[in-house]
Amino acid sequence: MTARRIATLVLLLAGASLPAGADVLVLEGGLTWVGVVEKEEGLYRIHTQGVVLEFPAESVVDYRPGVDEDDLYREATADLAEKDADAWFRAGLALARRGLAGLARRAYETCLARDADHRLAREQLGQIWDGKAWVSLDEYLAGKGFVREGGSWNLPGGDEAPAENGSAEPSDRIAELGLRLAEAVRAYRDTREAAARATLMAARDEASEELVRHLLRGPEPKARARAAAALGGAGELMALKPLVKSAVADASEEVRKASVEALLAIGYPQTPYYFEPALLHRNQAVRLAALEAVGRFANFPAIQVYVRTIHLRYGGGPRANIFVGSQSGYIRDYDVQVAPNATIADPVVGILSEGAVLDAKVLWIDEFITIEERVVVYGNLRRIAKVELPDDPKAWLAWWEENGARLEREFRKGA
Repeated sequence: MTARRIATLVLLLAGASLPAGADVLVLEGGLTWVGVVEKEEGLYRIHTQGVVLEFPAESVVDYRPGVDEDDLYREATADLAEKDADAWFRAGLALARRGLAGLARRAYETCLARDADHRLAREQLGQIWDGKAWVSLDEYLAGKGFVREGGSWNLPGGDEAPAENGSAEPSDRIAELGLRLAEAVRAYRDTREAAARATLMAARDEASEELVRHLLRGPEPKARARAAAALGGAGELMALKPLVKSAVADASEEVRKASVEALLAIGYPQTPYYFEPALLHRNQAVRLAALEAVGRFANFPAIQVYVRTIHLRYGGGPRANIFVGSQSGYIRDYDVQVAPNATIADPVVGILSEGAVLDAKVLWIDEFITIEERVVVYGNLRRIAKVELPDDPKAWLAWWEENGARLEREFRKGA
Protein backbone atom coordinates (compact mmCIF):
# COMPACT_ATOMS: atom_id res chain seq x y z
CA MET A 1 0.00 0.00 0.00
CA THR A 2 1.32 3.45 -0.83
CA ALA A 3 0.91 5.98 1.97
CA ARG A 4 -0.68 9.22 0.88
CA ARG A 5 1.08 12.33 2.05
CA ILE A 6 -0.98 14.50 4.34
CA ALA A 7 0.20 17.70 2.63
CA THR A 8 0.00 17.48 -1.15
CA LEU A 9 1.58 20.52 -2.71
CA VAL A 10 0.22 21.78 -6.02
CA LEU A 11 1.51 25.01 -7.53
CA LEU A 12 -1.17 27.63 -8.17
CA LEU A 13 -1.10 31.10 -9.65
CA ALA A 14 0.93 33.15 -7.16
CA GLY A 15 -0.95 36.02 -5.57
CA ALA A 16 -4.34 34.95 -6.92
CA SER A 17 -7.10 36.69 -4.99
CA LEU A 18 -9.82 34.78 -3.21
CA PRO A 19 -13.52 35.02 -4.05
CA ALA A 20 -15.74 37.38 -2.07
CA GLY A 21 -16.57 34.63 0.44
CA ALA A 22 -13.43 32.95 1.78
CA ASP A 23 -13.51 29.69 3.75
CA VAL A 24 -11.88 29.36 7.16
CA LEU A 25 -10.39 26.19 8.70
CA VAL A 26 -9.37 26.14 12.37
CA LEU A 27 -7.14 23.19 13.31
CA GLU A 28 -6.22 21.60 16.59
CA GLY A 29 -3.93 23.97 18.44
CA GLY A 30 -5.69 27.06 17.11
CA LEU A 31 -3.88 27.37 13.78
CA THR A 32 -6.12 29.03 11.19
CA TRP A 33 -6.02 28.66 7.39
CA VAL A 34 -8.02 30.88 5.04
CA GLY A 35 -8.69 30.03 1.42
CA VAL A 36 -11.01 27.96 -0.77
CA VAL A 37 -12.05 24.69 0.87
CA GLU A 38 -13.13 21.47 -0.82
CA LYS A 39 -14.67 18.74 1.34
CA GLU A 40 -14.41 15.00 0.77
CA GLU A 41 -15.27 12.10 3.00
CA GLY A 42 -12.97 12.38 6.02
CA LEU A 43 -10.86 15.10 4.39
CA TYR A 44 -10.65 18.89 4.00
CA ARG A 45 -8.64 20.35 1.10
CA ILE A 46 -7.84 24.08 1.18
CA HIS A 47 -6.30 26.24 -1.57
CA THR A 48 -4.21 28.89 0.18
CA GLN A 49 -0.90 30.76 -0.11
CA GLY A 50 -0.15 29.26 -3.51
CA VAL A 51 -0.44 25.62 -2.42
CA VAL A 52 -3.11 23.00 -1.77
CA LEU A 53 -3.11 21.50 1.73
CA GLU A 54 -5.09 18.47 2.90
CA PHE A 55 -6.14 17.82 6.51
CA PRO A 56 -8.07 14.87 7.99
CA ALA A 57 -11.52 15.77 9.29
CA GLU A 58 -10.63 14.82 12.88
CA SER A 59 -7.90 17.50 13.00
CA VAL A 60 -10.35 20.30 12.06
CA VAL A 61 -12.10 21.87 15.04
CA ASP A 62 -14.00 24.56 13.14
CA TYR A 63 -14.99 25.11 9.51
CA ARG A 64 -16.66 28.35 8.41
CA PRO A 65 -17.59 28.42 4.72
CA GLY A 66 -18.20 31.59 2.78
CA VAL A 67 -16.94 34.06 5.38
CA ASP A 68 -17.17 37.61 4.05
CA GLU A 69 -13.74 39.16 3.51
CA ASP A 70 -14.88 42.43 5.08
CA ASP A 71 -15.69 40.54 8.27
CA LEU A 72 -12.26 38.90 8.21
CA TYR A 73 -10.63 42.29 7.70
CA ARG A 74 -12.52 43.87 10.59
CA GLU A 75 -11.64 40.91 12.81
CA ALA A 76 -7.94 41.13 11.92
CA THR A 77 -7.70 44.89 12.47
CA ALA A 78 -10.17 45.41 15.32
CA ASP A 79 -7.52 45.91 18.02
CA LEU A 80 -5.11 48.09 16.01
CA ALA A 81 -4.27 51.61 17.08
CA GLU A 82 -5.76 53.91 14.46
CA LYS A 83 -2.58 55.96 13.91
CA ASP A 84 0.01 53.18 14.32
CA ALA A 85 1.33 52.66 10.78
CA ASP A 86 3.62 49.79 11.81
CA ALA A 87 0.68 47.91 13.36
CA TRP A 88 -1.26 48.16 10.09
CA PHE A 89 1.80 46.91 8.20
CA ARG A 90 2.14 43.88 10.51
CA ALA A 91 -1.57 43.20 10.04
CA GLY A 92 -0.99 43.19 6.28
CA LEU A 93 1.80 40.61 6.66
CA ALA A 94 -0.46 38.43 8.80
CA LEU A 95 -3.29 38.62 6.26
CA ALA A 96 -0.90 37.77 3.41
CA ARG A 97 0.30 34.67 5.28
CA ARG A 98 -3.34 33.57 5.58
CA GLY A 99 -3.75 33.76 1.80
CA LEU A 100 -5.77 37.02 1.76
CA ALA A 101 -3.74 39.05 -0.72
CA GLY A 102 -6.57 41.53 -1.34
CA LEU A 103 -7.06 42.25 2.35
CA ALA A 104 -3.31 42.50 2.88
CA ARG A 105 -3.21 45.19 0.18
CA ARG A 106 -5.95 47.10 2.03
CA ALA A 107 -3.91 46.96 5.24
CA TYR A 108 -0.76 48.21 3.45
CA GLU A 109 -2.73 51.06 1.89
CA THR A 110 -4.10 51.99 5.32
CA CYS A 111 -0.53 51.92 6.64
CA LEU A 112 0.51 54.37 3.91
CA ALA A 113 -2.44 56.62 4.74
CA ARG A 114 -0.85 56.95 8.22
CA ASP A 115 2.76 57.14 6.98
CA ALA A 116 3.16 57.88 3.28
CA ASP A 117 6.91 57.09 3.46
CA HIS A 118 6.57 53.64 5.06
CA ARG A 119 9.10 51.88 2.85
CA LEU A 120 8.21 48.29 3.78
CA ALA A 121 4.55 48.83 2.93
CA ARG A 122 5.53 50.40 -0.39
CA GLU A 123 7.74 47.41 -1.16
CA GLN A 124 4.93 44.96 -0.37
CA LEU A 125 2.75 46.84 -2.86
CA GLY A 126 5.45 46.38 -5.51
CA GLN A 127 6.67 49.98 -5.52
CA ILE A 128 10.28 51.18 -5.79
CA TRP A 129 11.92 54.48 -4.79
CA ASP A 130 13.55 56.00 -7.88
CA GLY A 131 15.29 58.81 -6.02
CA LYS A 132 12.39 61.22 -6.37
CA ALA A 133 9.14 59.32 -5.91
CA TRP A 134 7.66 55.86 -5.40
CA VAL A 135 6.92 54.19 -8.74
CA SER A 136 5.90 50.77 -10.03
CA LEU A 137 8.55 48.27 -11.12
CA ASP A 138 7.72 48.87 -14.80
CA GLU A 139 8.09 52.64 -14.37
CA TYR A 140 11.36 52.18 -12.51
CA LEU A 141 12.91 49.94 -15.17
CA ALA A 142 11.71 52.20 -17.98
CA GLY A 143 13.29 55.16 -16.19
CA LYS A 144 16.59 53.28 -15.97
CA GLY A 145 16.64 52.88 -19.76
CA PHE A 146 15.46 49.28 -20.02
CA VAL A 147 13.24 48.25 -22.93
CA ARG A 148 10.29 45.86 -22.65
CA GLU A 149 10.55 43.11 -25.27
CA GLY A 150 8.46 39.94 -25.39
CA GLY A 151 7.13 40.38 -21.86
CA SER A 152 10.56 40.94 -20.25
CA TRP A 153 12.80 43.95 -19.63
CA ASN A 154 16.15 44.08 -21.44
CA LEU A 155 18.97 46.50 -22.02
CA PRO A 156 18.48 48.38 -25.30
CA GLY A 157 20.21 46.74 -28.26
CA GLY A 158 21.35 43.77 -26.15
CA ASP A 159 24.29 45.74 -24.72
CA GLU A 160 26.06 44.34 -21.73
CA ALA A 161 25.47 46.12 -18.44
CA PRO A 162 28.33 48.52 -17.68
CA ALA A 163 30.71 47.61 -14.89
CA GLU A 164 30.01 49.59 -11.76
CA ASN A 165 32.84 51.15 -9.80
CA GLY A 166 35.31 48.95 -11.63
CA SER A 167 38.28 50.91 -10.30
CA ALA A 168 37.58 50.03 -6.67
CA GLU A 169 38.28 46.70 -4.98
CA PRO A 170 35.00 44.92 -4.08
CA SER A 171 35.85 44.76 -0.36
CA ASP A 172 36.66 48.49 -0.22
CA ARG A 173 33.51 49.39 -2.13
CA ILE A 174 31.36 47.21 0.13
CA ALA A 175 32.84 48.79 3.25
CA GLU A 176 32.22 52.26 1.83
CA LEU A 177 28.61 51.47 0.96
CA GLY A 178 27.96 49.87 4.35
CA LEU A 179 29.36 52.87 6.22
CA ARG A 180 27.31 55.31 4.15
CA LEU A 181 24.10 53.34 4.66
CA ALA A 182 24.71 52.88 8.41
CA GLU A 183 25.32 56.60 8.91
CA ALA A 184 22.13 57.49 7.02
CA VAL A 185 20.03 55.00 9.01
CA ARG A 186 21.51 56.19 12.32
CA ALA A 187 20.96 59.87 11.49
CA TYR A 188 17.31 59.32 10.62
CA ARG A 189 16.66 57.23 13.74
CA ASP A 190 18.24 59.90 15.93
CA THR A 191 16.50 62.96 14.45
CA ARG A 192 13.50 61.82 12.36
CA GLU A 193 13.93 65.04 10.39
CA ALA A 194 12.84 65.46 6.77
CA ALA A 195 16.41 66.12 5.64
CA ALA A 196 17.62 62.93 7.33
CA ARG A 197 14.80 60.99 5.68
CA ALA A 198 15.80 62.32 2.26
CA THR A 199 19.42 61.34 2.90
CA LEU A 200 18.33 57.87 3.96
CA MET A 201 16.21 57.42 0.84
CA ALA A 202 19.12 58.44 -1.37
CA ALA A 203 21.48 56.08 0.46
CA ARG A 204 19.02 53.24 0.08
CA ASP A 205 18.54 53.94 -3.60
CA GLU A 206 22.25 53.55 -4.26
CA ALA A 207 24.09 51.89 -1.37
CA SER A 208 21.44 49.37 -0.32
CA GLU A 209 20.68 48.24 -3.88
CA GLU A 210 24.35 47.81 -4.73
CA LEU A 211 25.01 45.85 -1.53
CA VAL A 212 22.10 43.54 -2.36
CA ARG A 213 23.58 42.98 -5.82
CA HIS A 214 26.91 42.05 -4.22
CA LEU A 215 25.07 39.73 -1.82
CA LEU A 216 23.04 37.84 -4.43
CA ARG A 217 25.30 37.95 -7.49
CA GLY A 218 28.83 38.57 -6.25
CA PRO A 219 31.29 36.00 -7.68
CA GLU A 220 33.34 35.62 -4.48
CA PRO A 221 31.90 34.15 -1.25
CA LYS A 222 33.94 36.53 0.92
CA ALA A 223 32.51 39.55 -0.90
CA ARG A 224 28.97 38.21 -0.51
CA ALA A 225 29.56 37.63 3.20
CA ARG A 226 30.90 41.18 3.61
CA ALA A 227 27.82 42.55 1.83
CA ALA A 228 25.57 40.62 4.23
CA ALA A 229 27.49 41.97 7.22
CA ALA A 230 27.27 45.53 5.88
CA LEU A 231 23.49 45.29 5.44
CA GLY A 232 23.08 43.85 8.91
CA GLY A 233 25.38 46.41 10.50
CA ALA A 234 23.33 49.21 8.94
CA GLY A 235 20.08 47.73 10.27
CA GLU A 236 18.63 47.84 6.74
CA LEU A 237 15.07 46.48 6.90
CA MET A 238 14.76 46.57 3.12
CA ALA A 239 17.37 43.80 2.93
CA LEU A 240 15.27 41.24 4.85
CA LYS A 241 14.10 39.23 1.83
CA PRO A 242 17.49 39.15 0.02
CA LEU A 243 19.21 38.13 3.26
CA VAL A 244 16.69 35.35 3.87
CA LYS A 245 17.24 34.09 0.32
CA SER A 246 20.99 34.14 0.81
CA ALA A 247 20.68 32.46 4.23
CA VAL A 248 18.99 29.39 2.77
CA ALA A 249 20.17 29.17 -0.84
CA ASP A 250 23.75 30.44 -1.09
CA ALA A 251 26.23 27.69 -1.97
CA SER A 252 28.76 28.99 0.59
CA GLU A 253 28.30 28.12 4.26
CA GLU A 254 30.22 31.28 5.15
CA VAL A 255 27.69 33.44 3.28
CA ARG A 256 24.71 31.60 4.79
CA LYS A 257 26.03 32.16 8.30
CA ALA A 258 26.82 35.82 7.59
CA SER A 259 23.30 36.35 6.26
CA VAL A 260 21.70 34.86 9.38
CA GLU A 261 23.93 37.01 11.61
CA ALA A 262 22.90 40.06 9.57
CA LEU A 263 19.23 39.25 10.08
CA LEU A 264 19.82 38.92 13.82
CA ALA A 265 21.63 42.28 13.82
CA ILE A 266 18.68 43.95 12.07
CA GLY A 267 16.48 42.59 14.86
CA TYR A 268 13.09 42.54 13.14
CA PRO A 269 11.01 40.18 15.36
CA GLN A 270 8.79 38.91 12.51
CA THR A 271 11.75 37.60 10.51
CA PRO A 272 11.06 33.87 11.13
CA TYR A 273 7.88 34.15 9.06
CA TYR A 274 9.99 35.12 6.02
CA PHE A 275 11.53 31.61 6.08
CA GLU A 276 8.20 29.75 5.74
CA PRO A 277 8.24 29.46 1.91
CA ALA A 278 11.68 27.80 2.11
CA LEU A 279 10.27 25.13 4.45
CA LEU A 280 8.24 23.78 1.50
CA HIS A 281 11.22 23.68 -0.86
CA ARG A 282 11.94 20.40 -2.65
CA ASN A 283 15.63 20.62 -1.75
CA GLN A 284 16.40 19.14 1.67
CA ALA A 285 19.44 21.39 2.19
CA VAL A 286 17.31 24.51 1.72
CA ARG A 287 14.68 23.26 4.16
CA LEU A 288 17.29 22.38 6.76
CA ALA A 289 19.05 25.75 6.43
CA ALA A 290 15.71 27.53 6.91
CA LEU A 291 14.82 25.46 9.99
CA GLU A 292 18.22 26.13 11.57
CA ALA A 293 17.98 29.86 10.83
CA VAL A 294 14.51 30.12 12.38
CA GLY A 295 15.86 28.64 15.60
CA ARG A 296 18.38 31.47 15.98
CA PHE A 297 15.61 33.99 16.70
CA ALA A 298 14.25 32.26 19.82
CA ASN A 299 10.94 34.15 19.93
CA PHE A 300 7.21 33.51 19.47
CA PRO A 301 7.25 33.68 15.63
CA ALA A 302 9.97 31.00 15.62
CA ILE A 303 7.84 28.74 17.85
CA GLN A 304 4.81 29.30 15.63
CA VAL A 305 6.78 28.48 12.46
CA TYR A 306 7.95 25.20 14.01
CA VAL A 307 4.41 24.31 15.12
CA ARG A 308 3.13 24.99 11.60
CA THR A 309 5.83 22.66 10.31
CA ILE A 310 4.63 19.90 12.63
CA HIS A 311 1.04 20.46 11.45
CA LEU A 312 2.08 20.06 7.83
CA ARG A 313 4.16 16.92 8.47
CA TYR A 314 1.92 15.08 10.92
CA GLY A 315 -1.70 14.00 11.17
CA GLY A 316 -4.26 11.43 10.05
CA GLY A 317 -5.14 10.19 6.61
CA PRO A 318 -8.30 9.42 4.61
CA ARG A 319 -10.05 6.07 4.58
CA ALA A 320 -8.78 3.73 1.86
CA ASN A 321 -8.56 0.08 0.77
CA ILE A 322 -5.75 -2.43 1.23
CA PHE A 323 -5.33 -5.64 -0.77
CA VAL A 324 -3.93 -8.63 1.13
CA GLY A 325 -3.19 -11.60 -1.10
CA SER A 326 -1.11 -12.81 -4.01
CA GLN A 327 -1.13 -12.61 -7.80
CA SER A 328 0.15 -15.21 -10.26
CA GLY A 329 0.65 -14.95 -13.98
CA TYR A 330 -0.15 -17.73 -16.46
CA ILE A 331 -0.55 -18.21 -20.22
CA ARG A 332 -4.26 -18.55 -20.87
CA ASP A 333 -4.20 -18.60 -24.70
CA TYR A 334 -2.17 -17.99 -27.83
CA ASP A 335 -2.86 -15.38 -30.48
CA VAL A 336 -1.65 -16.79 -33.79
CA GLN A 337 0.13 -14.26 -35.98
CA VAL A 338 0.56 -15.27 -39.63
CA ALA A 339 3.37 -13.79 -41.70
CA PRO A 340 4.94 -14.77 -45.05
CA ASN A 341 6.66 -18.11 -44.62
CA ALA A 342 6.05 -18.10 -40.83
CA THR A 343 3.41 -18.67 -38.17
CA ILE A 344 3.96 -17.07 -34.75
CA ALA A 345 2.11 -17.97 -31.53
CA ASP A 346 1.83 -14.80 -29.40
CA PRO A 347 1.03 -15.78 -25.77
CA VAL A 348 -1.85 -14.06 -24.01
CA VAL A 349 -0.93 -13.65 -20.32
CA GLY A 350 -3.59 -13.73 -17.62
CA ILE A 351 -3.31 -12.85 -13.90
CA LEU A 352 -4.86 -14.91 -11.15
CA SER A 353 -5.53 -12.92 -7.96
CA GLU A 354 -6.22 -14.59 -4.65
CA GLY A 355 -6.85 -12.76 -1.34
CA ALA A 356 -9.10 -10.12 0.20
CA VAL A 357 -9.66 -6.35 -0.15
CA LEU A 358 -10.00 -4.79 3.30
CA ASP A 359 -11.26 -1.40 4.44
CA ALA A 360 -8.40 0.58 6.02
CA LYS A 361 -7.94 3.87 7.88
CA VAL A 362 -4.56 5.56 8.19
CA LEU A 363 -4.64 6.74 11.79
CA TRP A 364 -1.51 8.89 11.83
CA ILE A 365 1.23 9.99 9.48
CA ASP A 366 4.37 11.29 11.17
CA GLU A 367 6.61 12.53 8.39
CA PHE A 368 9.77 14.60 8.35
CA ILE A 369 11.73 14.34 5.15
CA THR A 370 14.98 13.66 7.03
CA ILE A 371 16.02 12.80 10.56
CA GLU A 372 18.09 15.99 10.61
CA GLU A 373 14.97 18.13 10.14
CA ARG A 374 13.18 16.32 12.95
CA VAL A 375 16.13 16.90 15.29
CA VAL A 376 16.28 20.62 14.47
CA VAL A 377 12.53 21.20 14.92
CA TYR A 378 12.07 19.41 18.23
CA GLY A 379 15.46 20.42 19.65
CA ASN A 380 14.90 24.13 18.96
CA LEU A 381 11.31 23.97 20.22
CA ARG A 382 12.52 22.62 23.56
CA ARG A 383 15.21 25.29 23.78
CA ILE A 384 13.06 28.27 22.76
CA ALA A 385 9.87 27.31 24.58
CA LYS A 386 11.83 26.09 27.64
CA VAL A 387 9.61 22.99 27.78
CA GLU A 388 10.90 19.44 28.09
CA LEU A 389 8.64 17.39 25.83
CA PRO A 390 9.54 14.30 23.76
CA ASP A 391 9.80 14.18 19.97
CA ASP A 392 6.06 13.51 19.85
CA PRO A 393 3.82 15.65 17.61
CA LYS A 394 0.75 14.95 19.76
CA ALA A 395 2.52 16.26 22.86
CA TRP A 396 3.64 19.46 21.14
CA LEU A 397 0.28 20.14 19.50
CA ALA A 398 -1.46 19.67 22.86
CA TRP A 399 1.04 22.06 24.47
CA TRP A 400 0.43 24.61 21.71
CA GLU A 401 -3.33 24.39 22.12
CA GLU A 402 -2.94 25.18 25.81
CA ASN A 403 -0.24 27.85 25.57
CA GLY A 404 -0.26 29.28 22.03
CA ALA A 405 -2.78 32.08 22.62
CA ARG A 406 -1.04 33.18 25.84
CA LEU A 407 2.38 33.27 24.16
CA GLU A 408 1.00 35.34 21.29
CA ARG A 409 -0.54 37.87 23.70
CA GLU A 410 2.75 38.19 25.56
CA PHE A 411 4.65 38.61 22.30
CA ARG A 412 2.32 41.31 20.97
CA LYS A 413 2.38 43.11 24.33
CA GLY A 414 6.18 43.10 24.31
CA ALA A 415 6.33 44.21 20.67
